[in-house]
Amino acid sequence: MGEGPSFEQIDAAIKAYFQRALNWSLEFTDVLMDDPILDREHEAADMPEKIKAYKRQIASGQFSQDVLSDAQELLAPLLPAGDKADVGALRHASRGVLRARMEQKRRLIADLTGEYEVNVSGDPLFAGMSATDYPPFGGEAAQAQLETLQSIAIRYRAFKEVRGDAAKTLADFDVTMRLAYEVVSPEKPIHTVNDADVRALRDLIASVPPNSGKAKADGDKTLVQLAKENAGGPKLGFATQEKRLRFFRGMLGWASDEGYIDYAPGAKVSISAKKSDDEDREPYSKDDLTLMFKTPVYKGRHSATRSGTAGSLKLKDGKFWVPLISLYSGMRLGEIVQLLSSDVVLVDGVWVFDINRSEDEKKKVKTKTSVRKVPIHKTLIALGLLDHHANLGQGERLFSDLAVGANGYYSHNFSKWWGRYGKTFGFASKTKVFHSFRHSFSDGLRDVEAPEYVLKAIMGHSDKSVTSKYGHGASLAVRQSFVDKVQFDVVALHDLLAWGCGSKDQG
Repeated sequence: MGEGPSFEQIDAAIKAYFQRALNWSLEFTDVLMDDPILDREHEAADMPEKIKAYKRQIASGQFSQDVLSDAQELLAPLLPAGDKADVGALRHASRGVLRARMEQKRRLIADLTGEYEVNVSGDPLFAGMSATDYPPFGGEAAQAQLETLQSIAIRYRAFKEVRGDAAKTLADFDVTMRLAYEVVSPEKPIHTVNDADVRALRDLIASVPPNSGKAKADGDKTLVQLAKENAGGPKLGFATQEKRLRFFRGMLGWASDEGYIDYAPGAKVSISAKKSDDEDREPYSKDDLTLMFKTPVYKGRHSATRSGTAGSLKLKDGKFWVPLISLYSGMRLGEIVQLLSSDVVLVDGVWVFDINRSEDEKKKVKTKTSVRKVPIHKTLIALGLLDHHANLGQGERLFSDLAVGANGYYSHNFSKWWGRYGKTFGFASKTKVFHSFRHSFSDGLRDVEAPEYVLKAIMGHSDKSVTSKYGHGASLAVRQSFVDKVQFDVVALHDLLAWGCGSKDQG
């Protein structure tokens, strides 16, 4: 094994590393930040936390994989062919990488916010250094090499926003990138991101506790630290792990399509988790429905805001109607809570829920086949749903008491409330969630021997059979006949019909 580099040589390499970072910062602030969709203060907001995280790594001597990778790449030209850096050299280079990152972020904060006085005293290793020029341009290949993981993520997010992706989808992408930046440096050139980086993200996704990617780590711990401490703890579900990895690979695929990289790495990297039985959704049982419809929302509550406390107020608001509509129609939560008064219509003598998209994209459907007309069950009509509808103005939301969530979806707040409500009264579990209504109604259609093509038309399932390509499918009259046949033998449900004029209908 040959003689390793001196600390003086390593420091020179670290300064060159820092110089490249400074030049990138100049390009970022002067060129990318001219983009009107970017917010300078927002870009600077997370940097102090990153600086703190870098300091913790230096203090502990425990370096993240992306820091070690940069340090090894920095040391490689200083080593004889085939040699590896010794422990001392690797530690010194890793600390230097972190010092360069901290100093670059301190200066970048000043450039983005204009608060230069906060950053008067910097790291002495980089004293007197400043950006020398924009990174060199040399055709499309050179331009692509200017792009980092972070700059590509910013561009991709802007693309998704212009494309019209929902606020929830954008928020999910943000969570994915928060995880990614824990194992891959945001400043890493996008053309050097490789399969190992995708695997590192996959392994972090598979190890972090649920919800850890949505907020600051507990006790100032990094997500990597939380993952290590969570060896035997709860993990993200199969679907969530798959979504996180899919979002990251989607960004890399877009970068490849746009010519920033030659190919998208990690195409064959897959999550190791298996879909477990407890992630399947079950229909609500008769006992579940009995418990459910004996709760305050259906027997009498304390007030409109204290719907989980028993009382004498009988109120037909969104919390009353939404579960009943799903039980007797199989509609998804998101389909119900976004309904407008104009979506309850009489078509060919049949009252239906008209599930559709809106031109302003405030209403969304899951798939193309989700656009459909679902007959309104006779029990819902008997309970007074059409009377509730008659009191609304044109274009008014069917349940205006249900507020839109922070993610832009009307289902967000209701879903959280329903989960808490179900746990309080004992009818909720990992497999018993709001979507269980959809399974209950689907089973109900099968119990009354509804043909598969009728079931698919009502539920909004795709039908890939050859015959489905001809004609217009099951008529509304046929759909209504099977919808009305579905019944649930639950005494508490039958008791609801006795509410009559003793209840208040709230739009």
